[in-house]
Amino acid sequence: MTRKNERIDLSAEWARIDEHKRMRRSVIECFSGTEYAGDISRVLSCVEKAGTSSKKDLYRNSIHEFGRISGTVIYNMLKEVV
Repeated sequence: MTRKNERIDLSAEWARIDEHKRMRRSVIECFSGTEYAGDISRVLSCVEKAGTSSKKDLYRNSIHEFGRISGTVIYNMLKEVV
């Protein structure tokens, strides 16, 4: 509700949207052809939950979503891309 009333800098908003699209494309490219290609929506969800805050949040989210072994593999793939 408060965001509606605020003035939005269109160039900043456009840059944020472009960065989001770039991140999604790079994650999809990274996981295509792997055993985790079918879980791309879950991977993207983990990345979006972590946001741009830190690699630690990305690691924690991937471990929580995929388990210790798969989560570590996915995190190692993601940390190169994100």
